[in-house]
Amino acid sequence: MHSELVSLVGSNVLRVCRTVAAGLVCVISLACPIQADTLFSSFGPSGSFTTTFGWAIVSPTEMAYPFLSPEKATFDSAALALAHGPFTTNTSVNIDLRADAFDSPGVVLESFDLVDVLPVAGLIAPAIVVDSVDHPLLEANTTYWLSISGPPGSGEIDWGTASIMPPSQRATRSGPDQPWSVVSIDFIYAGAFSVDGTPPTPTPEPSSALLVATMLLGIVALRRIRASRVH
Repeated sequence: MHSELVSLVGSNVLRVCRTVAAGLVCVISLACPIQADTLFSSFGPSGSFTTTFGWAIVSPTEMAYPFLSPEKATFDSAALALAHGPFTTNTSVNIDLRADAFDSPGVVLESFDLVDVLPVAGLIAPAIVVDSVDHPLLEANTTYWLSISGPPGSGEIDWGTASIMPPSQRATRSGPDQPWSVVSIDFIYAGAFSVDGTPPTPTPEPSSALLVATMLLGIVALRRIRASRVH
């Protein structure tokens, strides 16, 4: 009977220790949240850019620029230096996050259809920001693409530049069913944009507080076992 009591108390203590340990891990995780990182940016200082110079498309043409994710992270948001041409009233744009397919834009990972958001080219206006809903996972040291297109029949869309990006690539195609054409470009023509993502939450290592709490519970359990022996 005594050995059964000791076994029962020990198992209960072990269960409590595990519960407390799991709770402390959650507290530690909440106390140290993972912050989003800027995975890529071709904006100038303080996010500067201009839409008076860059590259333009007219529907159904599509355009895309690549970026390399330096770390594994979920896609959170992107900001693009977009505007509509001075001789069109179109203010809508479709933005796609794409995988890479043999150095060309590939399958769409997430799409954003924005209505009435584009300022007129040349005005001082903030970049167009899209916030992810699906949060697709971006692998480290892997190329992805951001592409833009206009609604059917829409006019000119300009992708502005910060003129700081090193020589890069730009992809265009004449329609959604056409092949992409990728060309090398000089930095002065490179579209300005940025991509933010959040690294996966690491499994917290046991902290000193967790170990101390577990030890204290063990001491309390031992005292209860000894007390039960006396009585």
